[in-house]
Amino acid sequence: MPLAGWKTHQSIPRLPSPTGGRPFPLSQRERTGVRENSHPTPPALPLPEAKHGEKMRPVTDAFGKLACELSRASSLIPAQQHLIMNTLLRRFTGLASALALFTAVQAGDLSDQLAIQTWTLRNLSFDQVIDFAKKHGIKELQLIPNHIDYKKESASEIAAKKAKLEANGLHAYTYGVAGTSLDKEENRKLFVFAKSMGMKLVVVEPGDFKIWDNLEELAKEYDIKVAVHNHGIKSTYGNPATVRNILLHRDAHLGVCLDIGWVTSANFDAAKVYKEYNGRVFDLHLKDKRIEKVKEGDDVSMDTHIGEGQANLKGLFKVLKETGYTGMLAIETDSPDFAKAPDAFVDKAKQFVSENGK
Repeated sequence: MPLAGWKTHQSIPRLPSPTGGRPFPLSQRERTGVRENSHPTPPALPLPEAKHGEKMRPVTDAFGKLACELSRASSLIPAQQHLIMNTLLRRFTGLASALALFTAVQAGDLSDQLAIQTWTLRNLSFDQVIDFAKKHGIKELQLIPNHIDYKKESASEIAAKKAKLEANGLHAYTYGVAGTSLDKEENRKLFVFAKSMGMKLVVVEPGDFKIWDNLEELAKEYDIKVAVHNHGIKSTYGNPATVRNILLHRDAHLGVCLDIGWVTSANFDAAKVYKEYNGRVFDLHLKDKRIEKVKEGDDVSMDTHIGEGQANLKGLFKVLKETGYTGMLAIETDSPDFAKAPDAFVDKAKQFVSENGK
């Protein structure tokens, strides 16, 4: 969703694909330190590896050690064998459970991770959002101020809305894009609200890089993750290199809410960008866009139905499966036309994920 003052169809400069050779606009190069006539090669983040083999190495190593110990136990006297075998059996059971869990993540259906960003339902009231989510079988919500405004509503009003969500089998898993401030105590209100709602994640787009200092402190204090959202290439976080540089030396509570549509509009491959974040993507906005070429000036990005734009969604889904992504894919559109009649948009999004997310 856009921050205040954002246009839903942002003009963007004509940029090459990440392998191309034309430059970013000067202001973007100045912001990110990108050399002229090149896309940046952002540094790797010091985070858990994305490959299955590397993620599973502790488990496979443990199975190897277990096999060695079983072999040694065979040479012991029966009484010693009994004690050691009982211990090894308990360890084997734990390792088998870990392996089963990992396999389930690999084999899962991404449809089970679908949510909705309620910016898509911005023309609906809070109660209508509940009815819509139930109708479409979506249980996880990413709320916006239109539906809960923690700065204006009282604690009792917020608690009543939370109770209504729970009574209808729904859960608000995050909130955003939330406004932030250089004032730490002002930002604390966001974390107090998130804690009261049972949220483990908030989505932000700070206008000043200095704000990250107090957001990092609050994230650790409340044990709530903070994900930065991207808009178009002209926006502060439109270039993934900028985001990677910000997160490079930050606590692991800080990560990314990757808006697939907007990163595509900037001529980046969403699957490649996701991999380069190396485990730091906490949330995904499931959005698709198409770039319209114009003769003069900037190109223009337009929202499409999911799967009908230029986003490399099939490639991204493959990577999500390979890396065992456990976050949400929040269905979203910036299109005012789709927002006026969101049923068809959401149905098509669900169908695309069902057909391509297994």
